[in-house]
Amino acid sequence: MVANGDGAKKIWATEFGAPTKGPGAVSEATQAAMISRAYALYRSYAWGGPLFFYQGRDLSTVTSTRENFFGFLRHDFSRKPSYTAYQQAVSTALGLKPQLA
Repeated sequence: MVANGDGAKKIWATEFGAPTKGPGAVSEATQAAMISRAYALYRSYAWGGPLFFYQGRDLSTVTSTRENFFGFLRHDFSRKPSYTAYQQAVSTALGLKPQLA
């Protein structure tokens, strides 16, 4: 990018996440830990732009596909541990005091 005059541009990471059910799932605690680590690490990169979490809410309760379980909210809108991890990561990135409800 530097060689092509794009050195000041930031790289946007999109669709970061991990499923909590279905094939290849991780535990909800692991998902939360991954979010905390990823946001802290990505902020440390000078070239790092926004890091987008893949999905806010699980799409369904059908476990035949992992695509239904990337959310930091369950399908019924109850919070997974990753909800708090995400909220804290965003608050830290913005220099805000977390307001956990």
